Amino acid sequence: IYVGLWMDTKIHNQDDIEKMLPNVPQLGYIPKISSKEKLDNSATSRSLIAEATRTLVSNISYLLPRKKENKGDVILFTSSIQGEGKSFCAFHTAVSLSNHNKKVLLIGVDLRNPQLHEYFNLDKSILGLTHFLSNKTDDWQSFLKTDINYSKNLDVLLAGEIPPNPTQLISNSNIEVLIEQAKDLYDFIVLDTAPIQMVSDTLNISHLADVTVFVAKYDYTDKSSLVQINNFIKKDQLKNVGILINGVNMKTSSGYGYGKASTYQYQEVKKKKPWYKRS
Repeated sequence: IYVGLWMDTKIHNQDDIEKMLPNVPQLGYIPKISSKEKLDNSATSRSLIAEATRTLVSNISYLLPRKKENKGDVILFTSSIQGEGKSFCAFHTAVSLSNHNKKVLLIGVDLRNPQLHEYFNLDKSILGLTHFLSNKTDDWQSFLKTDINYSKNLDVLLAGEIPPNPTQLISNSNIEVLIEQAKDLYDFIVLDTAPIQMVSDTLNISHLADVTVFVAKYDYTDKSSLVQINNFIKKDQLKNVGILINGVNMKTSSGYGYGKASTYQYQEVKKKKPWYKRS
């Protein structure tokens, strides 16, 4: 048992993150849910994912810097490696923001492994961000998917076809032009970017974000990833970072939980009495 615990390097709870990143705020938890509840997020929904994302949106708002100009805020989602659920979290955050009567643009910036198309039941090869980045004369607004089922306030710009030179496309100035224009049209721009431990794409555009949401997955993300995140923060390569834990198993984890009424409630951890004190 001791050896097993000693060799376990995965993130299991809030304390694991606080020990590694004591000065980085934690934005909340996203519970592990069934596939049936995966897309259950509307303005009136009381599902687990809807409630959790509303709390996330509220916590993100505290990190957003105050601006004198009336322009949209940019929220960047990333993770350390593939499979931690950053696209899932970015999608639900965009939906929840739009349900608050905010005009939201969700952009798929992970050009190597795009995932957002799955949530909208669209072909991933349709025209999108890569076409604008490779040809600035194109109108990026013509590639938008609007009037989607989730919210009338949400527009989506998918990544488009996977390019042979994603880093080069991300590094050019076209994406900065797009985001600056989008700030005048939307209240929030949500970016679903590539994992930072695998490629440098996200670090090339991280300066454009007002808030960076780093997604760590319960029982999946390695603690060594947090060390690397800390290094990026110290070097100012990531701005205004907050940590989000995804895929929390509410049956096995202790602390905050979700009741059957789909509202947040604190669960006390009951300590077992020794046999000689039991009545």
